Amino acid sequence: MMPLCDWCRDVTHRLEEPPPPPVIPSLSASLIVTGPVRSITRILWNLNTGAAAARTSCRHHGNSSRRLGAQSDHHLHIFILFFITFIMSAAKQDDSKGSSDWRDFLWNPRTHELLGRTAASWGLVLLFYLLFYLFLGGMFILTMYIMLLTLDDYKPTWQDRLATPGMMIHPKGDQLEIHFRASDSQSWNGFVQSLDGFLSAYNDSYQVHTNDNCPPNQYFIQEDSGEVRNNPKRSCQFNRTMLGECSGIPDRFYGYSSGQPCILIKLNRVIDLLPGKDGQSPYVTCGTKREDRDKMGSLEYYPPNGTFNLMYYPYYGKNAQVNYSQPLVAVKFLNASLNTDISVDCKVTSNTLVDGSDRDKFAGRVSFKLRINDK
Repeated sequence: MMPLCDWCRDVTHRLEEPPPPPVIPSLSASLIVTGPVRSITRILWNLNTGAAAARTSCRHHGNSSRRLGAQSDHHLHIFILFFITFIMSAAKQDDSKGSSDWRDFLWNPRTHELLGRTAASWGLVLLFYLLFYLFLGGMFILTMYIMLLTLDDYKPTWQDRLATPGMMIHPKGDQLEIHFRASDSQSWNGFVQSLDGFLSAYNDSYQVHTNDNCPPNQYFIQEDSGEVRNNPKRSCQFNRTMLGECSGIPDRFYGYSSGQPCILIKLNRVIDLLPGKDGQSPYVTCGTKREDRDKMGSLEYYPPNGTFNLMYYPYYGKNAQVNYSQPLVAVKFLNASLNTDISVDCKVTSNTLVDGSDRDKFAGRVSFKLRINDK
């Protein structure tokens, strides 16, 4: 193998005059590139560094080696810049192509396509969905129409109810708890106003004008004549004066000012309910636990015996029986204990209604709490 110095001298004889120094900047200058070009530049920089080291080794062997290093440096710079320019140009072309494809997808002026579809294609798509949703809407309307044909405006087609209706009281108080102080009108004034508003529809003048005076202890049945509706159906009078001391007429405070409050009880409406037979009307009784029996004291019921007379039944619905007056029972506490909670349980008794079961303890009954304070 030829020594390195002999090789340098041999090359020196074959070289012409050294070329002028290159105007191209050295790789030592800052070169701003990104992406894969940065990696390639780093590799070429390492090659340039290796070439510079080889030239440094040859400088120890004469001027001819200097001319060889200068020419090699010039050729290497030309190659590097050409390669970098090529890579950057290709990257710009790729970016330009991607941007052009995206713009063409949004709107292509050559083919007049919007989002990849022509006007005719978009028209067909919109027509399909228009017909599709019109079909669905038509099916829904047809289904609702057929279902409405099976319904009756005056009577529910299907009734899913308990054998015994529930009960409710007035005034309701706060969660069926009635607390007041007899000497403080502010504590019971809300109860009085509630009863006044509730009983306004039971005024005797209104009942005489709108409802019939029916014979008691028998059902007021109003049948239809075949397909001919007997509507609107009439209703029997329930006059406010039937509630006696709890009507708000002899005592406009319903006993709350004297510590003898009145509680109104009603049986929930159920269409076609027949709550008694053999002329026996259902009636209400109220009681309490055995240990609290002395606290409740004596009671008075209005109408007498606390009955829901049979003449108010059956009920035909609010559309068929517009002026129906629901019968009421009033309970007056005459001497309830003061400053103590009294749990009261009222229930309806009938020879046709089933007593409340363990599954529904409030069927045919209502429970509430009463407390009368004297301070």
